[in-house]
Amino acid sequence: MSLRTAMYNNELVLHYQPVVDLTLGAVVGVEALVRWMHPSDGLIGPDQFIPVAEASGLIVALGTWVLDQAATQAVRWRAEGLSLDMAVNLSTRQVAHLDLVPTVARVLRETGLDPHRLVFEVTESAVMEDAEAAAAVLNRITEMGVSLSIDDFGTGYNSLVYLKRYLIRSLKIDRSFTAGMGVNAEDDAIVASVIGLAKAVGGSCIAEGIETQEQYVALRSLRCGFGQGWLFGRAVPAEELPELIAECEAKLAALALTFPQENEHRDQTADRRDQVADRRDQVADQRDQIADQRDQIGDQRDQTGDQASDQRDERDQASDQASDQRDQASDQRDQASDQRDETGDQRDQTGDQRDQTGDQRRDQTGDQRRDQTKNQRDQTKNQRDQTKNQRDQTKNQRDETRNQRDRAGDQRNQASDQRDQASDQRDQASDQRDQASDQRDQASDQRDRA
Repeated sequence: MSLRTAMYNNELVLHYQPVVDLTLGAVVGVEALVRWMHPSDGLIGPDQFIPVAEASGLIVALGTWVLDQAATQAVRWRAEGLSLDMAVNLSTRQVAHLDLVPTVARVLRETGLDPHRLVFEVTESAVMEDAEAAAAVLNRITEMGVSLSIDDFGTGYNSLVYLKRYLIRSLKIDRSFTAGMGVNAEDDAIVASVIGLAKAVGGSCIAEGIETQEQYVALRSLRCGFGQGWLFGRAVPAEELPELIAECEAKLAALALTFPQENEHRDQTADRRDQVADRRDQVADQRDQIADQRDQIGDQRDQTGDQASDQRDERDQASDQASDQRDQASDQRDQASDQRDETGDQRDQTGDQRDQTGDQRRDQTGDQRRDQTKNQRDQTKNQRDQTKNQRDQTKNQRDETRNQRDRAGDQRNQASDQRDQASDQRDQASDQRDQASDQRDQASDQRDRA
């Protein structure tokens, strides 16, 4: 809980330890190391809280925060003229997490860090715990241009299988082997073997924990490429790093006097390194130009898409207006049909009045004539009832058609094609109403003739 609160309150900070090119005598990179600035206990090292983060699952969020901060700082240093490789540690849980690849892509995109300047350090246990899954994740990361370094080499599974599966940039010799350099012949042999193995797979070797000049001299004699340790400087906050680099390179220049025969070679190598750096910067500039062109093409596509969307909206509005007009026309037809129905009712009332007049005449004429007239009236009434039943059926059909039209109106909002079909159904229903109205008119004419 305290660690979770520390992450929320921004109590975590990054310190950076220099990585030195032992041959050139120059600082070429840094390793980002997290620290906890506890409000009451002071600065707490990672060995005290990283295991808690691993066990609690906070390590994934913590690792993402470290990557964001380290990449941002590397870009800031480059803007200030300090171009350094940035090494960031990956835990076993991070390697196994599904969001690692998209997270790395997002950080590179948002910070603008050159992926060739980013190095992920993973332990042998993180690589070998689930070798197939780790291979899928780490190979996708190296395809972005990010480099991989095996940390604490020789202390984990000690399997050489992963050296074939991954594009390994470097192997980091564990400090337990470096500590015995110049004292223990077995340690010298192990370090020499690791250096040879790194060169055999096309990588380099980084020795950790260099604390004495004797260790430095021994590693130089074995042609170990890089190193880091307290001899060159402890991990410091970002604002103190430029001063530490100046002190470190001054110390390296003094140590290099013990290797006078290599000074000229070092200068030549430094020139070559500068040339390589210039070429790398040119490639980065070209990559930025290509990215700008891609962004412009994307903007043009977005504009074209917006225009097409506006045109679709206009077509939909026109279709809605046409549909509304069709609905109004249908309502007018319904009103006309209702008026015709009222006219038919009035004709029925007139027929009833005629029937009453006929009854009066039949009363005056005698029983025989009255019976005949009654029969005729019954027949006429039956016809009128049939006509009324037909009118009721027609009205029910009209109600069903109106309900269909309402449902078609709802479906019209879902799709323009369905609107057209519903409109066709309304037109057919209207034709049926007109036919029904014609039938009523014919029936009314028959009543009038009757």
